[in-house]
Amino acid sequence: MNKKAIILICILSLLSLCKSQENMNELKEHVDSICQEPEHKHFNKTTLGYITPWNLNGLELALKYSAKFDIISPTWFEIKHEIFQGKFHSKIEGANYINSNFMQELRERNPKIKILPRFKCEGFTRTDYEEWLKNEKADQFIRVIIRRLK
Repeated sequence: MNKKAIILICILSLLSLCKSQENMNELKEHVDSICQEPEHKHFNKTTLGYITPWNLNGLELALKYSAKFDIISPTWFEIKHEIFQGKFHSKIEGANYINSNFMQELRERNPKIKILPRFKCEGFTRTDYEEWLKNEKADQFIRVIIRRLK
């Protein structure tokens, strides 16, 4: 793997962790300085980019460096859980966060890119995960997720 590509991936990961706009701007400037060719991928390995809800520049960076990515994974959905009449139930929220314009522009810039949305499970405990996976409706819920992704 090319040294610049490794640095870019590390910096993009750091961008998602930045809490202040000042730090984010500083890292963004650094990314721009080490990667003067945003339309050129320097190695042939599969590259996955995450877009997190707290990174305000995530969509912009994904579009700018779209040629470098094979898969982009935005966090649009959240799996909610609840116990109803002693049984574990789950539902998916977030369809309203799907950004069709972003997907269209991303595909125009890189027709080969795959978009694989992420699902966050905020507030889940270990017991919640165990109940979710043991639940007799887990297979049905997984089918719902797959239909959402299509």
